Amino acid sequence: MLLALLGAALRFWAMATLKDSFSRTLAVRAGQAVVSTGPYGVVRHPGYLANGLVFVSTALLVSGNALVAGACAAAFLVAWHRRIAAEEAMLTRELPAYRAYAARVPYRLLPGLY
Repeated sequence: MLLALLGAALRFWAMATLKDSFSRTLAVRAGQAVVSTGPYGVVRHPGYLANGLVFVSTALLVSGNALVAGACAAAFLVAWHRRIAAEEAMLTRELPAYRAYAARVPYRLLPGLY
């Protein structure tokens, strides 16, 4: 349960940090800048990390089975890997400063891993 609450808190922090730049769709608004503060100073996609924490911890809570939670984590990573790749391609194309930001913050989801 603690992991789900941590994920929810991280999600709200990421959304609050993005302010007007937050969108559920892959889009860049006019005048948008690269956000590199808050959780975006640690990983490039804290919102997706937060979703993963909630998704996997909920699977563990509902099933009570670590194997089921592991399978959900694998499914999450496969699905979101494609979404993150598409988002990063768009951000690199639309926001010239994104390439430098990605060099400064090398991890997409997990510090030290991805």
